[in-house]
Amino acid sequence: MIWTSLIAQGKRQMWMSLFVATLVAAIYFHFARFYQGSGTFLIFAPGWVAIALFWVRAAGRLLSHLRRHPFSRLDLGLANDQVAPGRAFTIEIQGVARRAVRVSRLSAELRCQRRRSADRDRRGELLVSETQVVDENIDWEPQTSRTFRASLPVEADAPFSFRSMEGRISWSIHVAMTVDDWGEMKDELEVTVAPG
Repeated sequence: MIWTSLIAQGKRQMWMSLFVATLVAAIYFHFARFYQGSGTFLIFAPGWVAIALFWVRAAGRLLSHLRRHPFSRLDLGLANDQVAPGRAFTIEIQGVARRAVRVSRLSAELRCQRRRSADRDRRGELLVSETQVVDENIDWEPQTSRTFRASLPVEADAPFSFRSMEGRISWSIHVAMTVDDWGEMKDELEVTVAPG
């Protein structure tokens, strides 16, 4: 199984925001020390206030996110990242709830896109989009573990994954979980469709 975390992305964004706030504060501190003088305090004071507020906001958001997050673990597993047309990708979602959670929808989508190098549209042309609702209206008790499985079939005449200087055909699996009073958690995995 190939595993990734559905909750790591949100945590990474919060940690990155705090890291940026700390880096800005360190650079500003070095800059302020370089221009020390009797009148410079009044010049640099508004900057210190703005940086302090930015840092406190970033730290507060991170602590609130970690404290309120409904899951202690939520992982997405992929049995095999390459299949032949006519076969299926098998995914597994495993999680442990930190508190009582209501999951209104858990879905998985198999998507194939064609992108040409000359195209300005980053999305490109959507060739295949098959969405499967894995489960709905799930009441998840605190400190309990649950596992969900889904099979995403690839049509026998589906195009192969392809990459060249002119463009590419890419396949990906998108998983989304909508949690009441929290929002949507989602992730994607790039996969390959190739002969045997």
